Amino acid sequence: NGELVADSKEILTKSIKTTAKVVPICESKKPSSISCSWTRPPIRQRKGTFFSYMIYIQSVYKPGRNHGFDPAYRDVKGFNITQDYFIVEDLNAFSVYNLTFVVCNDVGCSDINQTRKVQTLEDIPKGVVFSQPPEISYYSLFFSL
Repeated sequence: NGELVADSKEILTKSIKTTAKVVPICESKKPSSISCSWTRPPIRQRKGTFFSYMIYIQSVYKPGRNHGFDPAYRDVKGFNITQDYFIVEDLNAFSVYNLTFVVCNDVGCSDINQTRKVQTLEDIPKGVVFSQPPEISYYSLFFSL
């Protein structure tokens, strides 16, 4: 009779953008990197075929001594990944970054996101370098009773 027949689940699944979100746990274990992990959202929240996560990272300027601003991440950079973890390296030590996480399915990406503010660890001091040797003075003190 020429009618187009399709499974109603497929129509609903393919026509709805995801509303899923992730709740990432992020930490810095080294001065130059941040790692994050999370649990994949349930199927009912994904509303379609899981596609990927979009993770956006941007350096946050934090004034004060020893808080740097990473010029490499002045503008937001995006990463498209399919794993349930993320590691970004080559960051500045003792700097603050905003990481925003978005879930995408085969229709589009969720409007719901989670942002985490993470500070990288302080780097180990490399030692003191003198431009000229320090001047050392010796004194002797004598007491008599």
